[in-house]
Amino acid sequence: MAESRQERRRRERLEGGGEGKRPLMHSSGGGKKPIFIIIILAIVAIIAFAATNYLSAQQAGPYNPAANGPQIDVGEQSRGNINATVTITEYSDFECPFCAKFFSNAYRQLKSEYIDTGKVRLIYKQYPLVNTHKQSLGAAVAALCAADQGKFWEYHDLLFINQPRFSRVALESYAAQLGLGMQKFNQCLDDGATLGQVKREISEGNAAGVDGTPFFLVNGQKISGAQPIEAFRIVIEGELSKMQ
Repeated sequence: MAESRQERRRRERLEGGGEGKRPLMHSSGGGKKPIFIIIILAIVAIIAFAATNYLSAQQAGPYNPAANGPQIDVGEQSRGNINATVTITEYSDFECPFCAKFFSNAYRQLKSEYIDTGKVRLIYKQYPLVNTHKQSLGAAVAALCAADQGKFWEYHDLLFINQPRFSRVALESYAAQLGLGMQKFNQCLDDGATLGQVKREISEGNAAGVDGTPFFLVNGQKISGAQPIEAFRIVIEGELSKMQ
């Protein structure tokens, strides 16, 4: 039976609709391209996140100084009358708990009674016990970097108050609290610029007979350990009496 014109048109429309579906199949293949891009972006984001975390961990971890550039000598760190009758040379370690005990007790009394009154001059020498206190060397270097900007004693106080928080981030934060020039301070840390002076002071301590920290020479007389103020007062008063 012959196909009517109406039936033929219906058949052609149906066939045309079937052909029209083919691009939908191809578009699903083309749809893989956005998914692929999303996967690549996700991988890049993961790598960037991991790198950021790694750098943050490096910053937050212990600061291990190395002499990567020219060394500087910031000189003697002393407080009090340079012509005082009594000179105390202290060999100390910022991470040492006994040194922190001295700082919290006898040091404060020494400062108010003898240093601030011009009777005693105190000289601080770096003697980090690097085999025991893993962050002590970094703290010593940082303290001398602060000294390079005239803020040694203020930095010294913050280190003992915050012991033993001596990560790179912490060392930078103490410098920022004191208003130090951060570019100069960070450059000093990056170069380990004061490491040579720290090592020289350790050698001086060894020659002086330092056997632990804190260690003191009071006009040449040895006092070892976090002794109470009375132990210092006896020697100081004895030295002052010689001048009367």
